[in-house]
Amino acid sequence: MLQSVSSRRGLAEMAAAATTNAGWIESPKYDLWLLALPPLFGIAICSFAWSLDAALVSGFSLFVLGMPHYLSTYSYYFDDQNAAYARKRAIAFYAGPVLLVFALTGAILLKLYMLVALIVDVWNVFHVSRQSSGILSVYRHLNAGDNRSEKVPANLALVCIGFGLYAVTINDQPDVMFFLRRLPWDVTPYLGPALLSAGLIALGMLIMRMRRRATSFVTPETIFLTTSALLFLPYVLMKDRHNATSAMLAGHYVQYLGLLWLLNYRKYAHTAGSMKQRMLASISRSVPRILILLLSLIAVTGVVDRFIHHFNAMGLHNWLLNLVVLMHFYLDGLVWAFKHPHTRATIGPYLLLPDHRIATPAPSAAMPIPAPAVG
Repeated sequence: MLQSVSSRRGLAEMAAAATTNAGWIESPKYDLWLLALPPLFGIAICSFAWSLDAALVSGFSLFVLGMPHYLSTYSYYFDDQNAAYARKRAIAFYAGPVLLVFALTGAILLKLYMLVALIVDVWNVFHVSRQSSGILSVYRHLNAGDNRSEKVPANLALVCIGFGLYAVTINDQPDVMFFLRRLPWDVTPYLGPALLSAGLIALGMLIMRMRRRATSFVTPETIFLTTSALLFLPYVLMKDRHNATSAMLAGHYVQYLGLLWLLNYRKYAHTAGSMKQRMLASISRSVPRILILLLSLIAVTGVVDRFIHHFNAMGLHNWLLNLVVLMHFYLDGLVWAFKHPHTRATIGPYLLLPDHRIATPAPSAAMPIPAPAVG
């Protein structure tokens, strides 16, 4: 009898937890602090960054948050399935990074500094926007969204709004203006407004389609969508573009770390496989070990940075930073490419937990179910 009561109580607690976490990737508290609210961190930084040395703001963003984020990407290769998949696509996963090293080195040697800066800046806006779109897609699947009708306007909305906010003050971006000045006409007054208009139209279409759902409109997905649309606002709020980038990226870094290490935590519940996978599992299942790893990455990259500055090897410094950033952009495009079955099979099930989905309400018994059209 006692065992039966205890069993029913356990099931009730599990059901209550599932109801509380429905629509959230992990839980309300985890998602809000590490996924949904981080896009607002940049706006918060704007409120006091003007009073600080720009080097302090960028240094904190890059080394305390950025480097652990960039280097965590390589945990992908510690997984046995991923390593085998990478070997099958060796050109993409191994030859591609080598070619990227040669391309960057060649561009630096040819003194194409503005071209390198342009590629990094534009790719950065696209990469950050696409991360937001990807996380929004996870929320869409958890919140009973229609992916076929909502995916395109969602992606267009976040990418166009991101580029639009970035372009509103594009005149203050030296590398972009270096090339835009070569056009026969001045497009800078129209670039931001045109992109923002396209983004807002796509956002309106998305909201209309989301409101067709049988579920409530106010969900974790709408919270994430709202904050993500504001992610690039620091480019409008701050005159210093370097500080604006650091402020905007702070939230992006937190999101990435929160999602990646949650994925690893869920995926490696059991320590099995090769030694490197067992090591990844051992770290991923322990929050203190994850924090120790991230702090170690901060310390190591900080020491390397100080060492390079000590010898005033600024050419090496710029090459190395650009390489770390570009390599992350490139590899992330492979690692999170859900168009490939391997990615869907090895990532999807761990982000889309069945008991976290909001179920679509069944048709009312009082209402007849329409018969399918024939012919």
